[in-house]
This record gives sequence, structure tokens and C-alpha cells, in this order.
Amino acid sequence: KGTPRTVPSAPRQVAVTPGHESIKASWLAPTSDGGAPIHRFKATAHPSGKSCTTNGALSCTISGLTNGASYTVTVVALNDAGAGPSSAPSASVSPVWAPNLAPGPPIGNLDAAVPGLGAITVSGWTLDPEKQGPIKAHIYVDGVAVEVTADKNRPDVGAAYGRYGALHGFTAVVGASGGTHTVCAYGIGVGVGGNRQLGCRQVTVPTGLPLGSLDEVSVAPQQLSVAGWALDPDVADSIRVMITIDDVPRTVLANALRTDVGRAFPGYGDRHGFERSYATTGGFHVVCAYGIDTVGGGQRPLGCRFVVVPTGPPFGSLDQVTRSGNTVTVSGWAIDPDTTAAVVVHLVVGGQVLALRAANDRVDVGRAYPLYGTTHGYAATFSVSGSGIPVCAYAINLGGGTNTLLGCRTV
Repeated sequence: KGTPRTVPSAPRQVAVTPGHESIKASWLAPTSDGGAPIHRFKATAHPSGKSCTTNGALSCTISGLTNGASYTVTVVALNDAGAGPSSAPSASVSPVWAPNLAPGPPIGNLDAAVPGLGAITVSGWTLDPEKQGPIKAHIYVDGVAVEVTADKNRPDVGAAYGRYGALHGFTAVVGASGGTHTVCAYGIGVGVGGNRQLGCRQVTVPTGLPLGSLDEVSVAPQQLSVAGWALDPDVADSIRVMITIDDVPRTVLANALRTDVGRAFPGYGDRHGFERSYATTGGFHVVCAYGIDTVGGGQRPLGCRFVVVPTGPPFGSLDQVTRSGNTVTVSGWAIDPDTTAAVVVHLVVGGQVLALRAANDRVDVGRAYPLYGTTHGYAATFSVSGSGIPVCAYAINLGGGTNTLLGCRTV
């Protein structure tokens, strides 16, 4: 046995076949073994540098490559003298995904169909055994389809189906009116087997007439104020409320902040309150509120109140009349139930009339009559001559009706 005189010549006709993250290379043996048996071949992918070797076999698979990237392969033969020259490069080839499920229609599941306000949230997953990447899914609500791409991360699917990866989840929010609906999901196939139903659910979306309450009706002179809340189960938006005062309707948008309503009805938000004041006459009134339905146009009573707006002739007092020499000082207060404004007071002094406005601050009057505030006091100083002069005070009624005598003194 002698030492080989030279290395083998180059392998010939390198052929390549793409696989999943791999390339299978095959070739013909060199025309010369260099004088000694060839004991190994080495195939190398370019540009990655990854390789595979054989103990004389004329094919092997190079692994660890990137699907979709382009590679060429060269092969060298080795004998006891060393490695011979590289073969000519193979044709360029790209590794491709290879399934580990039998070909057929998609697999997957409709995991959930959750009703909301005017919509249904649908979620699940699907994949096609003949495709590594995401596929389409169709969501049907009562036969009407919405297309989505099942490309959401689902680690559980990735763990269960290995090389298919995890990007096979889908979520869709599909508009739906109030009531019961049939929801179905389908995986849309890309190869043999067509599409596949992933599941169906019966779902009931909230519906019905509005909910709410007429919480309060407060009164003030020639005015009443209403407050409450209303929402429609069919929508999260603020709705309109009809207010009737003695059967005369007005409408108001229930969009005032009511965090208590938001807490009680999560998902609807907290812009469902209403507050409004209306001018009205004094006397007895019937106040009602109705939530207006956004879907059917119907109404739901929210409540009624019976209230009395203050009215009547003025009232008050001539509190004090003092005289010092020819100087007389008077003071008192007056309120007209029909207004919070200062009323006019007439002082009649010995047949002469002195007109005043009862607009001075009187905290004690404000405490006693909180609807009217504190600016209802009056005071005046004037000169008289002689004695036994009568001094009388009259509150002047607003509008129709009579004036009110507040008191008389003699000075």
C-alpha cells in the first residue's frame, strides 16, 4: 500500500432540492480519486457556511438554513491526501416550509363570541396544514360574513403544532343589533380540502327600552330644575330624554357626567346624566321624564314628580322705626315669592310716598328663606316736622295681585 499521490478531483453535477429550513444536495463522484479511495464528501451552503458530510455517500442534507433565503451548494471530496477542489456551484435554491400535518382543510376553533353594545367580539384560531403562515378566517353573523386574518399571537397553538408557529389567532368585533344571533367561524383553506367550519355560537346582544330615573325636581321662584339619568341598552352613546311639564314636552340630551351610572353599567361609560332648568309660573305642576329609545323610537317612563313653585303676594316686615329730633330712620325686609330679585317698598309718611328697593344684605332673611338669597333688606332716613305722624311700609307686588302692608308706626 502506497501513499496517495494526489487529492481527488472535484465532484460533478451538484443538484439541490429545497426542504424546510434545509437543502438536500446530491452529486456525481469525481472522475479521479487521486489514487486512493474517497472516504468523505462535504457539501457546503453559501453564503451561510453550514454544511453536511457523508462517509462516501453521494448525498446529504444541510440543515439550519432560513426559509426563503437563496443559497448555492458546493461539494468537495476527501481522501487520505486531503480535500480536493470544490465542485462548480449548484443552481440557486431557497428552503421552503414543509408541513408536519397531512394535507387537508384548515384546523382551528371558535373560542368565544362575547356580546357587547351593538357588537359581538369573536375570537379563536385556525391554520392550514399546507401553509406555515397565517390564513384567512370568515366570521358569519346571521349569514353575513366578515373576513379577518388569523395572525394574532397564540403561544398555545405554537406549542401544540410546532413548526407552524404561533401566529394563528384571530379576533374580530362585528356589529350586531340587539337580540339573539348565530355566530359561526370558518378557516379558509389554501390547498386541498377547501374551507372548514371552526364552530358556531348563539349570542344575545343587549336590547330593550331605555333605563334610568328622574332623580330630583327642585323649585325656585318662577323656575324648576330636573335631574336624573338615562341609557339605552342598545348603544353606549348618550340618548335623548323627554321632559314634560304639565304635559308640555321638551327634550334634553342625557350626556352629563354620572360616574355612579358608569360603575353600575360597565361598558356604557358615564355620560348619561341630565340636568336642566325651565322657567315656569308659580303654582302646582306635574313633571315627568321619559327615555327615548334609539332603535324603535319608543319611550320608557323614568318617573314623575308633583311640585309647587312659590307664588303669591309679597311678605316681609317693618322691623324698626326710630326718631331723633326731626330725623326718622326705618328698616325692614321684603320678598316677593315670584322672584329672587329685590322688590320695591313704598314708605308712606304722613301722606307722602318714598319708594325704596329692598336690596340690602340681610343674612338672617337668607337663612330663613334660602331659595331667595340675602339681598332683601331695606332702610331709609328722612326728616319730618310735627308729631304723631304715621309711617307705613308696603311691599309692591310684581305683576297682578295686591301689595302687602308690612307694618305701620307713629313717630
